[in-house]
Amino acid sequence: MNLRPTDLLCRYAGDRFIALLPNLTSSQLGSVIHQLEQAIASYSIKPTSSVAATYLSFSYSHCSTKEFESAQSAFELLNNRMVQQKHDRTRVA
Repeated sequence: MNLRPTDLLCRYAGDRFIALLPNLTSSQLGSVIHQLEQAIASYSIKPTSSVAATYLSFSYSHCSTKEFESAQSAFELLNNRMVQQKHDRTRVA
């Protein structure tokens, strides 16, 4: 999967990454999310000192920056959503 020249992918905090994908329709965003899910689901890490492989998980949240006064307020909302998702996933497991 390749990003478009207008997209930006960067590490935000610890295990969180941000993808800025301007001017996507809901359908296009769904396609990108599906591609990311598939790519991550097929990736595993097997440390040499371990018998078992570690698989990665994928969660996402999205918003339109048009809804916010600043990029910082959008990032704060998205980060809070991701923390809640991680909490919910840990609580259920």
